Amino acid sequence: MSTGGFQAAGRGAAANRLPTAPRERKPALAALAVLLILAGALSTMLLVNRSGNRISVIKVVQTVGAGDVIKAEDVTEASVAADSSISYVLYSQLNAVVGHKAGVTLVPDTILVANMLRFGAAAGLPAGQSEIGVNVRSGHYPTGGLKAAAARRRRARPPRSPPGPSSASTPASR
Repeated sequence: MSTGGFQAAGRGAAANRLPTAPRERKPALAALAVLLILAGALSTMLLVNRSGNRISVIKVVQTVGAGDVIKAEDVTEASVAADSSISYVLYSQLNAVVGHKAGVTLVPDTILVANMLRFGAAAGLPAGQSEIGVNVRSGHYPTGGLKAAAARRRRARPPRSPPGPSSASTPASR
């Protein structure tokens, strides 16, 4: 008789459930899921292919001051992603770069770009001459204007005598 009570309890639990409708199939949602999976796979493939498009460029390993000559031990090779909007100096151009002057101070771990180098007249100043830049406010420059790369000579001036009594009145000169 104990088995009869068990069956009655089992039938009662099944009787309390509400009937459910068969599950609706949504083909549009399934198609959207497939399209999203394909788009993700294509995006991943594109990123992997583009990351492989790398070029060898020149990287600075030692500080080179503005106007100093770049030596072979100042630079090394580095690999970066190709970007047509950046004018990288390619590692294949190393021989053309060594011996030229830096246009700006080059710090370690910097990738060399063309704007950092001096070419032309600024690169070949004679020994004993330096190039300097001067900020001049509007209206404070010569009336004839300034010429680019105009040579200016610096003349040594005698030191100014300190203010005070003249040398004739000092006890040592009496």
